[in-house]
Amino acid sequence: MLERLLISVGVIIAGYLILIALKRWQLRNARSAADNVWAATECPTILYFSARSCHQCHSLQRPQLEEVQNEFFADKLNGGLRLVTYSVEENPDLAKQWGIRTVPTTIIIDANGNVLHINNGLAPKAQLLQQLTNMLKIPEPTSSRRTHMKKEKKQTDKRDTAGIVAPPPLIYLGALGIGYYFSHIYPLDFMPTAAKPLGWPLIALGVLCWASAFRMMRRANTPINPYKPSTALVTAGPYSFSRNPLYVAVTLFYVGIALLLNALWAIVLLPLVFIVMARGVITREERFLERKFGAAYQEYKARVRRWI
Repeated sequence: MLERLLISVGVIIAGYLILIALKRWQLRNARSAADNVWAATECPTILYFSARSCHQCHSLQRPQLEEVQNEFFADKLNGGLRLVTYSVEENPDLAKQWGIRTVPTTIIIDANGNVLHINNGLAPKAQLLQQLTNMLKIPEPTSSRRTHMKKEKKQTDKRDTAGIVAPPPLIYLGALGIGYYFSHIYPLDFMPTAAKPLGWPLIALGVLCWASAFRMMRRANTPINPYKPSTALVTAGPYSFSRNPLYVAVTLFYVGIALLLNALWAIVLLPLVFIVMARGVITREERFLERKFGAAYQEYKARVRRWI
């Protein structure tokens, strides 16, 4: 049962990370296309790619786009909103250049020709209004302001975070599941038999480290969730030895479970986990903390190691 669960979770997380990578690749291609074929405009623009055989395109997406265009700029305070529609059948080269993989697809462009966001699939009216408000930094229409106040607060909280690529436990769990899966398909027999019992002490040490760091975070009244705004800089307890004791604890969990499951491939994947954590999580968190806490965090960063 545990084996199937780990394999399933690993495959799901790997698929999620692949989708994130594909989304960023499409956005990068679209920005490149914008540099080549799109000149600066006098007003924000929505590029809308559809297909003749797409029911959602004609019955759902197009009417909502027209409502957004009429409602969002009804008072003409923002200079209007241009809506440009393309059919992928009639413009295959253009669709390829913009990296269109599905319809409907909407691309939000500012007045300078910069690509701000891509919606693959149906984008509801409320979602489009929120994106235009947040990305173009212009007032939301009065008729929709109350509806989106809570959503705006969530978006503000999101901007007050590090913007990590994925939750750290998912990164570790995904690598563990993939490593365990490959250990069954392509088993590696280099794991010493005496190493397996070390799994339990490592897990126990990870629990102690995690509990101590969690207690210090609670005492400082700052959230442990990296997607919520940090309210205090914690430097006491395990944070006096490591700037990331929670990640040290998760690493101990990871290695301990890999030893118990005899999953040597998970150990082999650990350096890749460290690279993803360093570039996609820790470096972003450090930049965010430097912006928020300034000299206090810089002094702490110079005094305490990143790991141990």
